[in-house]
Amino acid sequence: PAPVNVTLRPVVVEISSNAPSDEDLEDMISERRAIRQPKTGGFCPNCGKPTKMLGRVDMCMYCNEPLTLDPKLQGKEFNEDYNKKKTETETETEM
Repeated sequence: PAPVNVTLRPVVVEISSNAPSDEDLEDMISERRAIRQPKTGGFCPNCGKPTKMLGRVDMCMYCNEPLTLDPKLQGKEFNEDYNKKKTETETETEM
């Protein structure tokens, strides 16, 4: 195929007068940060060393502290079965 000549033209962007001010944007960002859930940061709450969560429940590789990010599992006894997907019969049995 023959090359195509294309002329590039500058794009003109007009700023709408309805755009929020910098102060309004800062307020929206502050509100969003206040709503956002805090993250663990990848550190064990017991020993403070870096760790990874592999599944719904895991243990710290340094101090064996049981870890979870699922609020429904907090306070329950550690069980690796929480990481397995439930089958339909297990789900029906729980109901």
